[in-house]
Amino acid sequence: MLVVVIGEFGRTPKINKHAGRDHWCACYSSVLAGGGIQGGSVYGRSDKIAACDADQPVTPYDMRATILHAFGVPESTTVADSQGREVRITDGTPVKALFS
Repeated sequence: MLVVVIGEFGRTPKINKHAGRDHWCACYSSVLAGGGIQGGSVYGRSDKIAACDADQPVTPYDMRATILHAFGVPESTTVADSQGREVRITDGTPVKALFS
């Protein structure tokens, strides 16, 4: 079993004029547990104000490929679309460093 927790966005690195924080798609966190994921590890990091990724960025496509990898599905797998054309299930690359 794999548990994945991802929000659709992060929060701005600065407080706005209403004492809140706005949506921020440039940098956000995810949590993965089980499914062969090495527990207690951290992958990547943001800059000092959490505005942008600073090291080892992971795209949504990479996250999808990583989840598929946990289920044993290669990222090169294809499926037929509504017109019968073969389409890759992801354009990402799994983050294999997350697995023990």
